[in-house]
Amino acid sequence: MADDENQEVENAFNKLVSITDKSGNIRKDLKEDILQSVSILMKLFAKMKTRLENKCKENKKLREEVMKITEEMERTRDSYPAREVAPSMDHRQHAYSGEARYLFPSEVSRSKLFSDILKDDGESGTE
Repeated sequence: MADDENQEVENAFNKLVSITDKSGNIRKDLKEDILQSVSILMKLFAKMKTRLENKCKENKKLREEVMKITEEMERTRDSYPAREVAPSMDHRQHAYSGEARYLFPSEVSRSKLFSDILKDDGESGTE
């Protein structure tokens, strides 16, 4: 919490305590209840403030770790050489871009399967 907010909370608690001191008409048991409640609330606010500060420190630490890991990943990514691809059958090397490559009918060469060659040889021998 900000210092101004802490001061406002503390002032409100002090005002409640001072009211119990100023007023002589308040029954003793009510005065004790008010003082006890103020004490409990002050302790709870102190615990909440401590927890909040601890969480803020933890968040800051985690953010720093994320930044370090991100920087390490960028350095690692930059240190890898460009990916090379094995030469294709047409003896031209194509760089892999990570995207699917579509072949047009004119790019597809029609090579015969081994079974087709055997079939052709068998047919030519019977004629």
